[in-house]
Amino acid sequence: KAEGNTAKGSIPDLTHIGVAIKPGQADVTPQATQVLDFKPDGIIYSAQGADCWTFINSMAKLGWKAETTPIALSTACLDIAKMKEIGPGITKGIYFVGAAPLANPEALSGQRKAESQKYVEKMTQYAANGKDVLGKGFAGAGFSSIMNIWMVGTVAANGNPATLTSDGFVKTFSGTANHHMWGGTGLDCAGAAKLAPYTAVCNSLVSAQQWDGEKLVSTKADFSGLPLVGGTELDFGK
Repeated sequence: KAEGNTAKGSIPDLTHIGVAIKPGQADVTPQATQVLDFKPDGIIYSAQGADCWTFINSMAKLGWKAETTPIALSTACLDIAKMKEIGPGITKGIYFVGAAPLANPEALSGQRKAESQKYVEKMTQYAANGKDVLGKGFAGAGFSSIMNIWMVGTVAANGNPATLTSDGFVKTFSGTANHHMWGGTGLDCAGAAKLAPYTAVCNSLVSAQQWDGEKLVSTKADFSGLPLVGGTELDFGK
């Protein structure tokens, strides 16, 4: 039992299957069929964001609906325009786990809500197709990453951009402790040892949102899944 894992063993008859899906496949009907033939109580999809909706569409053609068989996706899969296109009859109930949904200010509060509002404002203002792009998970991740690079670089330069070096940036980044990460939870690379063997993570906190057919609704904020991984076959530190 991993420290903090209170769920391990709570479902003694839990069974899972792993279905491999190669990146870039145009048709994943055989894999979707294999998943649904198992009659799962829930589905977790973990792959590159570009392939998420190929899989969702394939399952939908086989009669799957998120409200009937829940699915959890990474926020890298987030595509609000695509979900609206597919329709709430299929997509309502999909969960997204990862970074905060910057395109959805109403699901957030405090500083993160203010940063989300700024993201929507600037993407709409500067991006050629901002209204379409801002609802994609990778757009939010990219915007947030650039903002965080700027913030850490500003600290590393100590007010003088001309003095910024690669070594200085790395030192500042690796020394972050409870550092506010723009649009997300804090960075704590200085304390990453406690996350071993996932020391490159620097922060294991994520949030969960659910699509209600029209918008994302926050279901759980700032939680870590690492205790659920520790002590299982997914624990790469064993």
